[in-house]
Amino acid sequence: MPLPKYQALKQLELQALNLYKFNTRVRTNIICSGFLFGNGEQNDIFYEFFRCAWVSLHPQLAALPVVAGGNNHLPTIHVKDLANAVERTITQGDQYADYMIAVDSSTE
Repeated sequence: MPLPKYQALKQLELQALNLYKFNTRVRTNIICSGFLFGNGEQNDIFYEFFRCAWVSLHPQLAALPVVAGGNNHLPTIHVKDLANAVERTITQGDQYADYMIAVDSSTE
């Protein structure tokens, strides 16, 4: 269940995906992205982590916070990669309703 401020968006997604059941000529794709970065988008996402790592000279203050044992991953995607994913979905996508999550899976 989404947070109250996102419930309207979730309902819109579900309605869009159900539209295909009533009209198979309509192609519906919902693309959910990871945290956007690059080209100035939401630069504050990583700000606190970079500040902790770069600004502080004290080793304990410079340490990044560890959550859940440090094995968690944040889904991220560069804004240009998201734009490419949207373009590929429009030009080469399947002909049915779909829900996709766009994240950067590179290991570099």
